[in-house]
Amino acid sequence: MVENSIFHGIERKLGKGNIWIRIETTPKRLIITVSDDGLGINEDRLRELNEKLKVQSFDYIKPDDDEKKIGIALINVNNRIKLLFGEDYGINIYSKEYVGTDVEITLPRIKKQGEE
Repeated sequence: MVENSIFHGIERKLGKGNIWIRIETTPKRLIITVSDDGLGINEDRLRELNEKLKVQSFDYIKPDDDEKKIGIALINVNNRIKLLFGEDYGINIYSKEYVGTDVEITLPRIKKQGEE
């Protein structure tokens, strides 16, 4: 996620860029958010990415054209999370073009034995 922030958001931006990593917990979830103040993602592409992230999909394995290759790493990580922990977990992307992007990774909070 940090690599994506650098490559797609910060590297192409003129001037300085920032990346933040935030980790939050709820009683049942661990939420990791990687944010940047890079170029952001346009609304159509953002909608397309989030639609692909809603469910497990393996369509990206044999893309028909170069355009479909974009987002393979995100979809792969999302699929692994969903396979391991279920459909309630995974990745969501929030972005505003020319403002920045937040990639939110939601995982189950797994407690050690004896913890409440």
